[in-house]
Amino acid sequence: MRQQNIRSYAPRLIIMVKEPVAGRVKTRLAKSVGSVAATAAYRKMLTSLVARLANDARWMTILAVSPDVAAASPMLPNAIARVPQGGGDLGQRLHRVVNATGRGPVIVIGTDSPSVMPSDIASAFKVLG
Repeated sequence: MRQQNIRSYAPRLIIMVKEPVAGRVKTRLAKSVGSVAATAAYRKMLTSLVARLANDARWMTILAVSPDVAAASPMLPNAIARVPQGGGDLGQRLHRVVNATGRGPVIVIGTDSPSVMPSDIASAFKVLG
């Protein structure tokens, strides 16, 4: 895992991710295409999104991982800082992750954003000011 000081004031892009395990991701899609195909789709979306966004020098990318024990999972892209999401509803998990990763501008996205480009993230940070 790339060593980063995630407690900095640098702009942070947090990507909320699940460990790509069949039966735990894309469960609604799995009802029509099966859990193996749904998991493969999730993995492709995750790796594509991370490949496009994670190495941009304008922000620090952090994976917020669920379940918490998956923070060390070899199934997730390595060389990126990871933090556990913790328990609770989405609002509680977002609050926890944002507070655990530093101060300054932050954008949080999920993996269901297959068309998000670095220019979109840069524009969002610009709007945040």
